[in-house]
Amino acid sequence: MGDRQTSSVSARSSELVQKPRWGFWKGLIAGVAIEVPALTAAVWGLAQLGIGNPDVSLMRILRLTTVFAGVAAVFTAGGIGRLAAYASIDGGRPRAMVVAARAHAAASAG
Repeated sequence: MGDRQTSSVSARSSELVQKPRWGFWKGLIAGVAIEVPALTAAVWGLAQLGIGNPDVSLMRILRLTTVFAGVAAVFTAGGIGRLAAYASIDGGRPRAMVVAARAHAAASAG
């Protein structure tokens, strides 16, 4: 029992850490699934409150949002996904969420 040897393997061994795969594409898909409908709902909601034309249909707003704001939102979400994937190497999922939230806040402000 006293002959046990401690393991020299650690969580951060000297081996090469594999780069995260598909980070940009995962972020892009999240942007398509979340950001474009959220922008559409916001524009439609503002129109219903009197800021804009309340007679415009939701599908027309969705098409215009996709063409004009959606392209930029989707590429921004792809870049944030890539950034979060690389941040997850150092700190796991909690670190990736913090980095992605900061990047998204900065991108939304601009």
